[in-house]
Amino acid sequence: MLVSISKASQLASGLLPGARVVVVGSRSFPYPGFVRNVVSCLSSGITVCSGAGGIVDVTAVGQARHLGLSVVEYPAQWHQLGKRAGVVRTLDMLQSGVTAVFVFVSSASCISPGSLAAIHIAQRLGLSVYVVSA
Repeated sequence: MLVSISKASQLASGLLPGARVVVVGSRSFPYPGFVRNVVSCLSSGITVCSGAGGIVDVTAVGQARHLGLSVVEYPAQWHQLGKRAGVVRTLDMLQSGVTAVFVFVSSASCISPGSLAAIHIAQRLGLSVYVVSA
């Protein structure tokens, strides 16, 4: 589901303590403040899961730690798995008991391959997916 920043913030604030939330996005996402805003709406007791990649991941993890939230990072094993490392990482992250997935993209018409894979995998797993477009 494509959502605005304000809607994503509202959805984030409605998640219950104990939830695991994935926050990922395009490496070129130009608005880290949007990511901080959504993560800041999460309640204490929520775990933020990240792919340990680009600006969205770094921003989400930094804000979560600043707020005292638990963080789990899933770095891709590029040297061991080659090109499939990103998809393997995404699958591991999405199968870790997550409640919601926030994918930040520069525009709805220009979604990176990694973000698109995260969206498709999350949908196939029946997870709540929120695509946040700048």
